[in-house]
Amino acid sequence: MQDIILYIDNIIRAESEIMYYKRNKESDTFDKKIERLTAEVSGYLNKMLERVVEKKDSLLEENIRQILECQDISTTDISKNIYGIKEYILNNYDIDVCFYSEKNLKLINNRTSFLYEKIIDENIQNKNRQYEVGWNRICGISLSVELSENEKTNICSFGDPWREALLYAEKLNDDAQVCVIFGFGMGYHVQEISVMYPEKTIYILENDIEQIRAAVYYRDVSDILLNENIHLIYCNDTVSYAGWIKKIIEKEENKKLECKMWMPSIKVIDDKNLRELLEQYSVSFFSMDYFRDKLVENFTKNTKLKDENVDAVKNDISGKDVILIAAGPSLDNETENLNKITKQRDRKNTVILCVGKIVRKVIEKGIIPDYIIMTDAKDKTRWQIRGVEKSGIPLIYISTASAKVAAEYRSKRYIAYQKGFEQAEEKAGQNGATLFETGGSVAAFAIDMALRFKCKRLICIGLDMGYTDERTHAGGIGGKISDRSKLKQVEAVGGGKAYTNKSLDIYRKWIEKRIAAEKDIELINASHGARIHGMREVDLKDIDDYK
Repeated sequence: MQDIILYIDNIIRAESEIMYYKRNKESDTFDKKIERLTAEVSGYLNKMLERVVEKKDSLLEENIRQILECQDISTTDISKNIYGIKEYILNNYDIDVCFYSEKNLKLINNRTSFLYEKIIDENIQNKNRQYEVGWNRICGISLSVELSENEKTNICSFGDPWREALLYAEKLNDDAQVCVIFGFGMGYHVQEISVMYPEKTIYILENDIEQIRAAVYYRDVSDILLNENIHLIYCNDTVSYAGWIKKIIEKEENKKLECKMWMPSIKVIDDKNLRELLEQYSVSFFSMDYFRDKLVENFTKNTKLKDENVDAVKNDISGKDVILIAAGPSLDNETENLNKITKQRDRKNTVILCVGKIVRKVIEKGIIPDYIIMTDAKDKTRWQIRGVEKSGIPLIYISTASAKVAAEYRSKRYIAYQKGFEQAEEKAGQNGATLFETGGSVAAFAIDMALRFKCKRLICIGLDMGYTDERTHAGGIGGKISDRSKLKQVEAVGGGKAYTNKSLDIYRKWIEKRIAAEKDIELINASHGARIHGMREVDLKDIDDYK
C-alpha cells in the first residue's frame, strides 16, 4: 500500500496548489496550471483505483470511484475524502511511516556522501531541543520543536504546509537567477519554489541535522534530491556558513542572487551567536538586496537631481549638541520638554535632526528641526513629508531613498552615500564623499552621521527600540500592540523590562556596536524604551543641568 500512500500525498499537494491558484487567479497561466494539476489528480486517482482493485478492498474502491465520478475533483469536500482514505489505510494496513526514507537516503548518498553520513550518524543529535513529528490538518507530516517548557516553534504549518509554502514562494524575486535559502525545515517551501521557478538555482543552508532527518525520514523529498538545480547543504557552525556563502557568491558572481530566510528554522538554531548573526543578516540583506532593482532605480534618479552632498553640513554639526528625534512612542511624553528646551537653548550650538516619519507631528507641536532625515526606498513613504515640502527645512536622504520623495521635496536637499551599496560606494569614491552606515534604520543612519561629523553631544529622544506603553510609534502614526506573545523582553531605560521585536532589537544592538568605540562624544538616551548600552540615561527635562 506504500505506492497508494505516495499517490495520495501527491494528490494532497496538487489539491492544495489548485485551491491556491483558484484563490489567487491572475492570468491564463493560472488556468493552465489548474488544468494540469486537475489532470494529475485524475491520473493518481486512477492509479490508486487499479491498486485497490488488486488489493480487493471494496470500501476503498467505492470511495475512489465516487470521487472520480465528481465533476470537480478539487473541492474542499473531495480533499477531506482524500484525507479520510489516507487515515483509513494507515489505520488498517501495516504501513511504516518512514517508508520514504530508503529512497531519500539513496538519492542523498548519490549526491553527497557527506550529508548522508551526517544523517545516519545517530551520535549527531541536538539534545537541547525536543522534536515532535506529527500529522497536520491535511494528513501530511509537520514538525515542531520545543525550545523550553513554555515555548514551542512549528517548523512548518500544522494546517496546510503546502499553502504556506506557496505563499512563501510567491514572494521571491522573479528576476533572481539564484536563491539562497537559510533553513530547510521540512522542505515544503523548497519544493514549491522549485516548481514556481524551475530555472532558478537554489542553495539551502541548514544548521539543524534533525530537521533534515525528519524531512528525509517522513516525507517524499525525492523531487528536491533529484533536481540538479537544488543544493542541500548542512552547515553545522558559523565557519561553515561563512565558507559556503563565500563559495556561492564566488560561483554565482555573474548572476542575480536573492537571499531568503525560513525563519522557523532560524529561530531554533541552538548557537545563540549564529542565530543572532543570521537574524541580523536577514534584516540587512532584505533592506539592501531584496529590493535591489528598486534601490538601483532610486539611486539613478536621485543622482540626476545633482543635490549637494551631505558633507556640506559637517561644519553645522561638528562640535555641537545634536538632538535626534525618533518616532518611538515615548516621544509623546516629551514634546512639552522638547519644546521648552529648543526655545531656551542657544540654537547656534544645537542641531535638531528629525526622522521623516514623525516630522509633521513635531512641527505641529511648534518644534522646528534643522534637518529631516529619510532613508526608506519605498514610494509609499511620501506621506511623511506631505505638507512640509516647502517648509524650508533641509532634507537629508541616502542615495537609494525613494526618488519620488526626493524629487517632490521643494526645500534644500542633501544626498548621502552609504556603505554596502556598490553604486553609492563608487560614487562616493569618485567625489571624495563620506560613506555612511545605515544599520537598517533611519535612526541608525542619523546616529552614524552625527558621530562621523564629530558632534559634541548626541541626545536621542523617541529612540525607544521597542513598544513603550504597548504602542508602536508616537503621534498616533502607529498602532496598539494587542499580542505580546511573539515579542521579546529586554532591559528598559531606568530598569525593568521593555517589549521589543527581533528587528528593533537588531537595530538596537547595531547602535550599541556602533557607539562602543566613541570616546570623545557624549551619548545620551533621553528616551523611555529599551536600554541602549553605551548611552547615559538622562531625563530630557534635566539635559541642560546634566554635565
